[in-house]
This record gives sequence, structure tokens and C-alpha cells, in this order.
Amino acid sequence: MRKISSELQAAVESTYRVFPGYRLHRPIGVCNCNCCVSDEDEQAMVSTPRRELPLRLIKEFNSSAHGRNDDLLRYFLPRMFELVAQGENICSMDETLGFEGLGEGSGPLCQLPSELVKSGNQSH
Repeated sequence: MRKISSELQAAVESTYRVFPGYRLHRPIGVCNCNCCVSDEDEQAMVSTPRRELPLRLIKEFNSSAHGRNDDLLRYFLPRMFELVAQGENICSMDETLGFEGLGEGSGPLCQLPSELVKSGNQSH
């Protein structure tokens, strides 16, 4: 984990403001098959405060089969960016796959601070 510059930390904090948290309830919309998210891990995703979600659960969310759910992405996105800013790879398979679910569109989901976009596109 690397130290985050004050500018990047401010950008991360802005994502927490732009995408305020809400309470997750099960089921959250991830696949619960033997290959994706276990019942225990889904419960941990629901019960762990968003800022404290461990990298392991973020990777599990990213590599699980789940449909397009903008609210769920908005919930996890600030923590994903925070981990990327710290130099973590948030996807088990490929560094870019963790953000593929964001797709294209308009609105707050696409208005990300440029510092985060740059950080997310850099190789580690």
C-alpha cells in the first residue's frame, strides 16, 4: 500500500461525497454460486462499513457474476477508488476489469475526478 498524495486523497473523499453510502440489504445482486460470492462474504459486504471493506471482498465483488446495478456500483465505487489510489489491484484477474462494469453513460457515475481516473488507468 502506497501513501496517497493530498490531492488524490481529496479526490477519493469527493467520491464518498458524490456517492453517499446507504444501507445494503441481502440479497445485494451478486451471484452466490460456488465460484462467485459465498453467503458469508455477501453478509460481510452488507455488514462491514463501506470504508472498511477489505480488498478481498472488493475483489470478490468485482470478479463475481452480477447484473448491471448502478446503485450497487455507486456504493462500492468510492472504496474501489480508495484502494486503487493506495496502489492496490482491485480485480483478481486483470487490473482493468475492476472498472469495466461502469460502462458508458451520463450522470454522477461518469463524472469522476480526473485524478482518480488517471490513477485507475496506471499500471502498478
